[in-house]
Amino acid sequence: MYRAGKIHNAAMNMLLYNIAFAGALMCLILGFYVIAQNRRSVQRRIFLLICVSLSILNLVALPAYSADTKEGVFFWTQFASICVNIFYALNLHFYLNLLKKKTPVRALMLIYAPALVIIAMYALHPLLFLDYKPYEGGWKLVPNYGSPWFYASAGYVVLYAFLSIAAIIAFRKNATSNKEKLQANLIMANLALSTCIGVLGLWVLPYFNYKIPNVGPTYHIVYVLGLFYSVFYLKFLDLKPSIVADEIISNISDMVLLLGPDLRVLSANAVLLETLSLGADEISRKKYPELVYDGDGILADIDRVRNREAGSVRRALRYRINRNKKAEPIMTDTYISKVADRFDDIIGFLVISKINRGRRQFQLAYKLTDRELEIADLTLAGLSSREIGARLGISDRTVQSHQEHVYQKLGAEGKVDLIRIAHGFNIASIE
Repeated sequence: MYRAGKIHNAAMNMLLYNIAFAGALMCLILGFYVIAQNRRSVQRRIFLLICVSLSILNLVALPAYSADTKEGVFFWTQFASICVNIFYALNLHFYLNLLKKKTPVRALMLIYAPALVIIAMYALHPLLFLDYKPYEGGWKLVPNYGSPWFYASAGYVVLYAFLSIAAIIAFRKNATSNKEKLQANLIMANLALSTCIGVLGLWVLPYFNYKIPNVGPTYHIVYVLGLFYSVFYLKFLDLKPSIVADEIISNISDMVLLLGPDLRVLSANAVLLETLSLGADEISRKKYPELVYDGDGILADIDRVRNREAGSVRRALRYRINRNKKAEPIMTDTYISKVADRFDDIIGFLVISKINRGRRQFQLAYKLTDRELEIADLTLAGLSSREIGARLGISDRTVQSHQEHVYQKLGAEGKVDLIRIAHGFNIASIE
């Protein structure tokens, strides 16, 4: 019976060795993969340090599991103590950075100081925290439940876990997108699961039966995988507008732009660049309202799409010619819609503008001012005087006055005649 138990324990230890080694390798791969995506990101640097600390922790566990003497076990676990206590501090730092992006120096000192104290005390007096007892050819960790230092170290872990949870809750509360809310939920579930496994395996179960096999640092492997998926992998799934532009809009014969959430130009097709006399480098430094005459009006339209008051908008829009300030504006019928990711978060805007040369001819033929042409466009779109006034920020009476001037110049008796004359210039009624 004893021999069978010893063989079983040896097989268990061999399994733990393999898991620990695989975990160390996996942590290093994930850490360096994440930092390779953006080396300047503080969040990614902290994640790399988390992965390195856990990798070393898993590697140190290998000789600790198989040491011949108790002195050998303590020698290796002293190295492990450095990694595991720094890990908890790094973990809290990671969540605070996720919440506020930048952590003050004083806060960092408060985060890492307890870890350094516990590391120093464990190096000097490890028996104040735990002991190891021989069990079937190996060593079993047994917490020192009679020492206040054990409760200090356990309290440190629990406190940092609660502070991490508080940071995640705050992150979710401040989330502005569906993706961030999903990330917060996944991070919370991952942290709760890993903490429960660690507390049960290292502290609670040994209290009732120290013969239960060591959990060791292997439970951190699940945690790192969950953290990687919830924070970084979801970000890698974001729609990259530049890819969409290269694959789709480059072959469209109309003027096409892809804008970021801040309305900065991400990509433009050759038709637009040629029409506006802009180079690719020049267009990338501009925001969309800088390219058109009616910058305020277009901002209001885009806000309607951003606030989901409309799925898309259509309107007449005049583009500026970049290299010739005296050149006549390019008259277009423009369509603007949102670009959303798989979480239905708006990550940009698609703008397609079709040049309408008849609109310019219509304006010149009847000597309409820019404001009168704008009023005519909105009247053709079916808006009432009140709706036109609200959109343009003018009174109903002013709108009606402009409409009367338009009808007089066209020789029209009303809206029906306006539609008929506009149709002759191939001017579509757009919203």
